Amino acid sequence: MFIDVILPLALKELLSYRVPRELEGEVRAGVRVAVELGKRKVYSAIVYAVHSGEREGLRPIAGVLDKMPVVTDNQVRLWEWVASYYMCSLGEVMKNFFPGSMKMSAFKDMLDNGYCFDMPCPGRKEKTVALHPKIETEEELHVVLDSLKRAKMQYRALSLFIEKMGERLFSGESLPRSLFLESGIKPPVLSELQKKEILVLSEESVMPDNADKNDNVKIDSLPELTFLQNKTYESVKETFGTGKSVLLYGVSGAGKTEVYMHLIRDAVEKGGQVLLLIPETALTAQLVGRLEHHFGDLLVVYNSRISPSAKHRIYNEVLHCRTGQVVVGTRSAVSLPFNDLRLVVVDEEQDAGYKQNEPSPRFHARDTALMAAKIDGADVLLVSATPSLESYYNAMTGKYALVRLEERYNRLGNPKVTVIDRRTIAVKEKKEKGYTPDTRYFSKYLLKRIGETLERGEQVILFQNRRGFSSYVECADCGEVPGCPSCNVSLTYHKYKGTLECHYCGYTIPAVSQCPACGSYNLLSQGIGTENIEEKIKRWFPDTVVERVDADVLKSVNRFRRVLSRIENGEAGIIVGTQMISKGFDFPSVSLVGIINADNILGFPDFRNSERGFQLLAQISGRVSRGTHPGEVIIQSSRAEGTFIADIARFSYEGMYQREIKERERFMYPPFFRLIGFSLKHTDSDVLHRAADEFAAELQVMFGKRVVGPVAPLVDKVRNFYILDIILKIERGGNIAKAKRMIAGLLDKVRLSPVFKGVVIIPNADM
Repeated sequence: MFIDVILPLALKELLSYRVPRELEGEVRAGVRVAVELGKRKVYSAIVYAVHSGEREGLRPIAGVLDKMPVVTDNQVRLWEWVASYYMCSLGEVMKNFFPGSMKMSAFKDMLDNGYCFDMPCPGRKEKTVALHPKIETEEELHVVLDSLKRAKMQYRALSLFIEKMGERLFSGESLPRSLFLESGIKPPVLSELQKKEILVLSEESVMPDNADKNDNVKIDSLPELTFLQNKTYESVKETFGTGKSVLLYGVSGAGKTEVYMHLIRDAVEKGGQVLLLIPETALTAQLVGRLEHHFGDLLVVYNSRISPSAKHRIYNEVLHCRTGQVVVGTRSAVSLPFNDLRLVVVDEEQDAGYKQNEPSPRFHARDTALMAAKIDGADVLLVSATPSLESYYNAMTGKYALVRLEERYNRLGNPKVTVIDRRTIAVKEKKEKGYTPDTRYFSKYLLKRIGETLERGEQVILFQNRRGFSSYVECADCGEVPGCPSCNVSLTYHKYKGTLECHYCGYTIPAVSQCPACGSYNLLSQGIGTENIEEKIKRWFPDTVVERVDADVLKSVNRFRRVLSRIENGEAGIIVGTQMISKGFDFPSVSLVGIINADNILGFPDFRNSERGFQLLAQISGRVSRGTHPGEVIIQSSRAEGTFIADIARFSYEGMYQREIKERERFMYPPFFRLIGFSLKHTDSDVLHRAADEFAAELQVMFGKRVVGPVAPLVDKVRNFYILDIILKIERGGNIAKAKRMIAGLLDKVRLSPVFKGVVIIPNADM
């Protein structure tokens, strides 16, 4: 007996191993086995196929890790589709989609750490934490707590135990050890508390999550729908019966979330599982807070921020769940092992964050979710206030059903939009009323409206789509700009941290006060980021709390939660943020949005630039008109006419769509053509250019004028690798599968050529 296995490696072919006779009864498709690769490496691999008979020369497996399969048949079918469509190996898909704790490369470590999956039945062991029985009163507990004040982590662990147990503190009940691990408390900390006879660590037999719940779950606490929301809800339900995916297109603040919450309830009450995809981890906190209130323990959160042990536990819950369950997650949640998926909701379906560009597989989570739903027979709801052109085109041509929700929940109209010509700000206004040169960032009208909004006790969002303090630092005497030694970009100045940073490779140096080229101290900060806006607006409104929301703040989960809490409870009057603040947050007290510089969204060499610029400004504009009056959006731009900014001023998605769809058809872009991109990388620029020219010539032999490039991207050197791009355009009605087979053959051919030695070629489908 021998087996084919999937390893978490970029191997072109599956590897085969022999199964010793004593293990034959334990091996089946979907379980993990320990296999040797090379002289010392031991990997956990998933059994892909089992073959009777023998094959000579095969290594034996080292052991079997699971009693039951840890992947479902439908899950593997989805992996196969991802590998085929996005032009990568099954191993790369496994590496990306499988929890890290299940890919450990040492058989003994897997067994010692309890990362094997047992059959879901009573008697499953779980490590638990309980209060030591010698501590019997609150007075005794307080004495113990005081004694731990110098041992910060032990103090934190005991405080967490007290918080979670609440009134059950002296009941003798226990908590799962995983709760402490997910909070960053390491096992040695708990062991020390056990040595001090404060906590007791043990193992208990527990029922698997959801195993003891009724199939007939009842959820009665959802908010009541308005007439229009209910009409939309009924329309979506009716359309699901036709088997079509539904695009729910509704203006910001219309209550789309409430509509899909009712659809989620329907699926859960029938005992099914639901996948709710969101594009950003930052959205999780506020959305989950709303959903937990209604779905309670049925809700599961799965994203890149949770710990490996939490991912392991959630994977197990989803795999063995037999009752209603709602999974809220980002990209990777699309490949969890669902066994009864009934509904897939993709919120903010247009968001570019659904496309993974690094590492492989370079998949689009929305499109992968559509395929997962097709495989599982689930309904699909795509939700957006500004749909992607591809999705809206699919709705217009009948591939999707289109359901509209065009009135805000509070029945307010669109906010007032005022466009200010940025060219007048510095020239005409900087000397008026004692304004300093800083006012080139804030028009007089914007400052006036901020003051009036704050006086009414309402909140303001100031949007600048660039984090950091300034784009770069320049020497006023010699023009030197500190750059990244590994990437062809300038370093961004972060005043808050006192650093110059590369946002491509992470290279960081202390901020300089003296020019490294000429020694001058006359350094200028050029461009403007969120830190700069935050600092300058505080000068104008010193009595107002200003909070910043960007990727730098998000790096600390606790800090982000504190910032979000201060915004939600009204402590913060002004919120300065990047595009992160535009995505799904609901701040009813915000009545004014200021776009500091809309021009930095324009002019990027990307065919989706106008579409994404419109979506971004529409989303940030959607943060207003959620209270009791419409509010206002102030856009500062010097190039508003004839661009998507003019469409925003009219709130005309249709206007933007009609103009862009004609351009897409004329220049052979999606949705009329599929794009396959190729990034070629090498540390030697000359070698790269020779290889790129030859590769493009080979593609042209096969595909003719459909090939564009090679061309250098906007940033043409990252991490010491020079980059050239080539694009292949395939007609929508063309045989894309055949084209990809031809490309696979070409890639195999060129990799054997001396010209391509050391050249990395990365295909990217639907770029």
